[in-house]
Amino acid sequence: MIVIRELNKPNAKAVAELHAAAINKGFLAKLGIRFLRQLYLGIADDPESKVWIAIKDEKVLGFCAYSRNVTGMYSRVLRSRFFHLCLASFPAVFNPLIIKEVLDTLRYPTKQNTKALPKTEILSIAVNSSTRGEGLGKMLLDKAIEQAAKDGEPAIKVLAGAKLDVANRFYTSYGFQKSTEIIQHGEPLNVYVKNISA
Repeated sequence: MIVIRELNKPNAKAVAELHAAAINKGFLAKLGIRFLRQLYLGIADDPESKVWIAIKDEKVLGFCAYSRNVTGMYSRVLRSRFFHLCLASFPAVFNPLIIKEVLDTLRYPTKQNTKALPKTEILSIAVNSSTRGEGLGKMLLDKAIEQAAKDGEPAIKVLAGAKLDVANRFYTSYGFQKSTEIIQHGEPLNVYVKNISA
């Protein structure tokens, strides 16, 4: 039986490994598993954010990271885990191309603010390749929608690479509608928004 629960420290490495395997074209994966582990621990500790994991027989099969306020989350995680994140990203953090992408990531909240998008966001979601097509992604997405409703948010957004057909189909099939497009790390991203019923 699959159980959905909040991330705890012992499962953080498994989430980082799943991110690196399933979201391997993204910038964050370039910083390595140690960095991803620290990042997800930081998101899980943030008062306006959550990380849920899907577990079966003590194995992490999927996860979903959510934040009620992405701008605030970025600044709080950076303040609280700056040393850990820097240490975990060594030596990649000294690569000029990586530094450029880090700065672009830090500018992301400003990009979304200029387009009047919801602050609430599904930061990332991934499932083990062996479980795809079994509805696990939808179960995790449901948790984020439920949390946004509990937080009193009118809408939630999620970003998907414009070239990632499977991800784009997944969000539109769930009722997300494309709102706009932004460029992040030189790549176009579709921004999807879903209104949340009271």
